[in-house]
Amino acid sequence: MPRPRPYRKYRRGAVTTGRIQLIALYIFLETLDVVLYFNSPTMLLSRMTAVAIINTLWATVCVIGIWNRQNVARYFLFVRLLLSAAANGILELSYTEYLSPNADKTRVFIAVGITVSHLAAAIFLIASDAIRKLTKPEYYLEWR
Repeated sequence: MPRPRPYRKYRRGAVTTGRIQLIALYIFLETLDVVLYFNSPTMLLSRMTAVAIINTLWATVCVIGIWNRQNVARYFLFVRLLLSAAANGILELSYTEYLSPNADKTRVFIAVGITVSHLAAAIFLIASDAIRKLTKPEYYLEWR
């Protein structure tokens, strides 16, 4: 009598793809924090250090939660990315205070790029099927 094949609970590759995308998203967010820190004016360096540490802490907590299949962590990271984009918008206004009218505006453009990147990361986090499947395993159960 042939031995029955073991029942595979999940489709092959669904979890792996979600985790790879999650790692790429985490590296992207940390890169944005580093660029934000090194782009900040010297007068705002202590404030930027606090923002970078808080962003890193919460991004790590949320990524660990998503890795452990907690769907609420995905929504929490999404809301945090939206709030981070709003906070970066406020910080961009403070950048313009420290720039003279003749100064180079590249810091402002980089800050705007970081804000848009946070919004893009938030949209990617919600729109990614692989990350959604990682946090909601009932979506990719194989039905017999």
